[in-house]
Amino acid sequence: MEITGTQSYYFTDVDGKRSFSCTNHNALLSSMSGAFSGKTGFTGGAGYSYVGSVKSDGRIFTIALLGCGWPPHKTWKWSDARKLFQYGMDRFHYRDVYEEVPMPDVLINEGIPLSGGLDKPVFIASSMAEDREKSVKLLLADDEKVTVKTSIPDKIEAPVKKGQKIGSVTYWLNNKPVKEYPVYLTGGTKRLTVIWCLKNMVTRYLSMPGFSQILTSS
Repeated sequence: MEITGTQSYYFTDVDGKRSFSCTNHNALLSSMSGAFSGKTGFTGGAGYSYVGSVKSDGRIFTIALLGCGWPPHKTWKWSDARKLFQYGMDRFHYRDVYEEVPMPDVLINEGIPLSGGLDKPVFIASSMAEDREKSVKLLLADDEKVTVKTSIPDKIEAPVKKGQKIGSVTYWLNNKPVKEYPVYLTGGTKRLTVIWCLKNMVTRYLSMPGFSQILTSS
């Protein structure tokens, strides 16, 4: 980076008797704002070529040119490079695409109800981590769109634990995942068993109003 970004360099031999002056052939270093690295090249097969990078408003753009102006105009690569860089700077900008996604309650199949009753299904809320980074900044073209998809099951077999990972919220760009947030359960429950049901029935029967008076009178 230091070498390719240096426009010129002067040095001498070890004895200080001979001096040398080198000039970087990357003309964009001095003619285009933000240019910071690059390398020219030429072969008979590839023609006049160039790779280079430019910084602009926190963005980095990199291009590669092959067979540019061959034959015989080796300076054409500079005008072509400027056009490509300008195209990128005009069209691509950082956008924060983060959005809040509603988290569903998940049915826990064969789970023990928190209320102790068996008349209602068991649901436990899902959530993303509270300390998650609420920002997804991407370098996007003006017409590019990010899709947010949730992957959370409708139901899970008991037992489950609080903090158990059950799914994800994923940001997709051009059919590729670019950011993923794990989704967790906010609570847990054990699996419903016959023994638990028997104990629950006995406990409820013993707690019925007037049961203690029946025992006392008998």
